[in-house]
Amino acid sequence: MPAPLLALAVLWWFFPAALTPWLPLASAVCLSLGVAAAIVIEQMLDTTAQILAQMPTTAPVPTTPYHKDDSQ
Repeated sequence: MPAPLLALAVLWWFFPAALTPWLPLASAVCLSLGVAAAIVIEQMLDTTAQILAQMPTTAPVPTTPYHKDDSQ
C-alpha cells in the first residue's frame, strides 16, 4: 500500500465525519501521488542500472598471454 493511501486510511480512521465528503478527491490525489512515486522510483532504478552496466564487473585482465621466464 503506498504511503499516501496509508496516511489517508489512518486519518480516516480517526476523523471519519470530517474526511468522508473529501474521500473521493483525497483518494484520487493519493493514488496520483502513489503512481508518481512509482514512476520516479522506476526512473531512479533505471538510471542506477545504466550506471552499473557501464562499470566493469571484474578486474582488468591482460590480453597478452603470460609467459613464465624459465631462464633463471
